[in-house]
Amino acid sequence: MKTKQFFRGFFASLILRNVSEIDTRDGDHYKRFTTVLLEVEKDELPLYVPNPVTGQILELDASLIYLRKECTEIVPPYECVRLTYTKEEARKVVQEFNLQDRTLITNAAKIFIGAT
Repeated sequence: MKTKQFFRGFFASLILRNVSEIDTRDGDHYKRFTTVLLEVEKDELPLYVPNPVTGQILELDASLIYLRKECTEIVPPYECVRLTYTKEEARKVVQEFNLQDRTLITNAAKIFIGAT
């Protein structure tokens, strides 16, 4: 699964779990996504490595930015990113995945939501 595909499905799965925005203040989203990386099977997830100095995850940031036309909206002053799929759109995106990948993105969303 390619990075863009993973994040489209991941964001759609978050929406289906009633998450409408990702808080980007204080790098909290990096910490939560790092928890996803630690708990999801490594061979199933595309390789994302947090920067060892800053904790930033380049692919997460890039996806939040590059998927703006499709499913994200950056909210000034950059404290959060709003997820803009409707629930119906999100359902359709998730259904595009095969069962194994759908399970992966669903589990990743659950872990992200539960991480603190």
